[in-house]
Amino acid sequence: MRPPRAPDPAGAPLLNHGSSIGIAILGTASLERCLDFYAGQLGMDASAVAALGGAAFERHWGLPAGSTARAALLSVGGSSVGRVLAIEFDSPHARRVSDGTRGPFIGYWNLNFYVDEIEAPCRALAAQGYTFWSKPVRHAVAGGGGAPVEAIFLGPDQVAINLVELDGAPGSPIEAIWRETRELPRSRLGFSQVATSAHATRDVAAAARFHREVLGMWPAVDAVLDSPAANELTGRPREARTRVIWMRGDHPYGKVALSEPLNYTLVDRASDVVAPAIGYLAQSFPVADLELAMDRAAQCGAPVLGEPEDLELPGGLRLRACLLRAPGSGALLQLTQEADRP
Repeated sequence: MRPPRAPDPAGAPLLNHGSSIGIAILGTASLERCLDFYAGQLGMDASAVAALGGAAFERHWGLPAGSTARAALLSVGGSSVGRVLAIEFDSPHARRVSDGTRGPFIGYWNLNFYVDEIEAPCRALAAQGYTFWSKPVRHAVAGGGGAPVEAIFLGPDQVAINLVELDGAPGSPIEAIWRETRELPRSRLGFSQVATSAHATRDVAAAARFHREVLGMWPAVDAVLDSPAANELTGRPREARTRVIWMRGDHPYGKVALSEPLNYTLVDRASDVVAPAIGYLAQSFPVADLELAMDRAAQCGAPVLGEPEDLELPGGLRLRACLLRAPGSGALLQLTQEADRP
């Protein structure tokens, strides 16, 4: 059973009905290596590689004339939620979002995949040369949320990959998510699509307001994480206290784990990220009415960076899209609406 939606805030009717991350957009130094990992190691379905370019592509990403890229879209079971778009920009000046340091930073820092049993995939990935930050860690979520088992390592382009084995007490939010997802398709190697993605902020309340009022998401869990086990898992200081709000939409995948450090600081790697960057570039969300969503975004302190553009993506996907800077962090966020077919 899906957790109930929170009531709409007074005077702020929702524009959408529970959006989720449609696409996690990654800039990659090697599209082939990215495909080998997400399709080959995680078993996601990959589209054919597509060439990107043209005036709309350049304007949308703020690139100079003549810029091009190669890209592929990865998904599980044909779902439109929790996909990965890997883009290799043809540019010698691409900078890295992350320096590869163990731990979070302000901005988007991980992709989270569910597995039924965590030990076997950890062994398989370690055999492929991926180094985990710790052994699989069981940690209790405050407020009776459950006690998932998790492990994190750096994947291609220094994007942190978080594997999660769900374990929640009866009636807990994590147990409810396990019930929702247990019958959903997995990749051919047993991984979910992107289940959750971490977004570390300086102001979690501002970020949550945006996700609520513009995207129609609501908090599944609002807790302070301060256990040594959780901090060991995520590379935070041992005594760290972190407020985390898991925002979700109508689909149990494509959630956003918003967070704010309460007694420590994080490096800001979000506010100056632009294309062509190597790493986690943007989160993309579908909306029912793009123009209305843009207006509401501005009211939430997130004016858009340009006019909407019609974009063609791998797999025959056509979207009308705009970029903005997310409240609370300044990370790039893309709003999309399905484009009219020609």
